[in-house]
Amino acid sequence: MHEERRRGDREKETERRQREGEETERRIQREGEETERRRGDREKERRQREGDREKERRQREGDREKERRQREGEETERRRQREGEETERRRGDREKETERRQREGEETERRRQREGEETERRRGDREKETERRRGDREKERR
Repeated sequence: MHEERRRGDREKETERRQREGEETERRIQREGEETERRRGDREKERRQREGDREKERRQREGDREKERRQREGEETERRRQREGEETERRRGDREKETERRQREGEETERRRQREGEETERRRGDREKETERRRGDREKERR
């Protein structure tokens, strides 16, 4: 009877150890799953942060590109404005030069006209003087 009790105690001890082993195995399993879950969460967070950083980088790059295009557009607009103003200034200069030449031409024409009239008047005066002298010589001969 004593032997049976000891055998029963050994069986209970074996069962207890088996239960403890199974519980330990389940605990180890749970802890391993928890560790894997946390590792997965950390990896997911890391990828999320990388994705966020990449998105921010692309956003900044896009903003810089947009600013660059805007600056270039403004510079192009200012250049076109300057070129337009320069073209207008040159056109005005050409018009003034044309008007100046036209005035000079008109003045030259009037001067030539006056000089021609003056030359004709002097020629007429010389002819009259010549005629007068010829008349005087004729009178003297008579």
